[in-house]
Amino acid sequence: MRRRSTYPHAREIRATLLARAADFARASGLSRSAISKQALNDPAFLVDVSGGRNFTLRTYQRLMTWIDKRWTLYDRQKAKSRRGGVRRH
Repeated sequence: MRRRSTYPHAREIRATLLARAADFARASGLSRSAISKQALNDPAFLVDVSGGRNFTLRTYQRLMTWIDKRWTLYDRQKAKSRRGGVRRH
């Protein structure tokens, strides 16, 4: 009997990366090219990955960390603009 691996497969990692980038693009209004350029200095990265380009786990982690940090900043800015920029006590 063959044991099933509990580690994610390359296609799952790729799908996770692309889905996260797409969610961030929608929330922030940035294009995939802008995200790729700002995070990795490679504007074609996400488009190429969607077409089958390979990448390392280090690159995956760099992009995911970049998105996480920017998403936090984006959420703070969005909340601040909803409050009208006025701090409530």
